[in-house]
Amino acid sequence: IIATAGGDFDESEKTCWISVKNGTSKDGLAMTAAQLLENAGFVNVSASNANSEDYTETLVIYDDPARAYEASVIVDALGQGQALENDGDWIYDGDFLVLIGSDWNPNKRAKSSSSSSDTSADAAASAASGSANS
Repeated sequence: IIATAGGDFDESEKTCWISVKNGTSKDGLAMTAAQLLENAGFVNVSASNANSEDYTETLVIYDDPARAYEASVIVDALGQGQALENDGDWIYDGDFLVLIGSDWNPNKRAKSSSSSSDTSADAAASAASGSANS
């Protein structure tokens, strides 16, 4: 079990079914996102194209409110996106639908990890030296 700020996440929960759909005209984005999820330990991930290529926002959609935390873990694994409870508009197979929108940047995951730690270190150094601006 991994203890996090949001709660405990059992690694066995990574056996959920995730359907990744490319909602853009850029080839290969669903496969790239699926690979990120598999690299994070998710084992039941499928990738294909969405019914439309005009989605602008990357979403992780779930049906059961009890799975909101799992959806946030998927967002974290992708490095971007927004978790959204299904309001009945989305029909999909599996436990989660990952819809890749035009905002998707497959390189953001690596950049956000290093830049966020650099920013934290810079902020800590500034605060320690008393030069932080308010």
